[in-house]
Amino acid sequence: MLHANIFSKGKLIENPQKLNIHLPSGNFGAILMKTPEKVAEICRAMNDSMGGLGRVSVKCRVGIDNEESFSFLSNFVSKA
Repeated sequence: MLHANIFSKGKLIENPQKLNIHLPSGNFGAILMKTPEKVAEICRAMNDSMGGLGRVSVKCRVGIDNEESFSFLSNFVSKA
């Protein structure tokens, strides 16, 4: 994966923020794939915390539970 250097308020941000939701863990983690709107909200908050100049990536699974179709993943990506 190619990472770009990001500057915020004249300061170099070397480590873009990463949201990992690929591990199953009760009410957080992979279960968040059922609520892509919530993931988008979290990503916006993370980006806002960097003055809107940051970059947020999401590490997720292909699917969860019995939802492992391309359409499920595509829907998640388009909303998150």
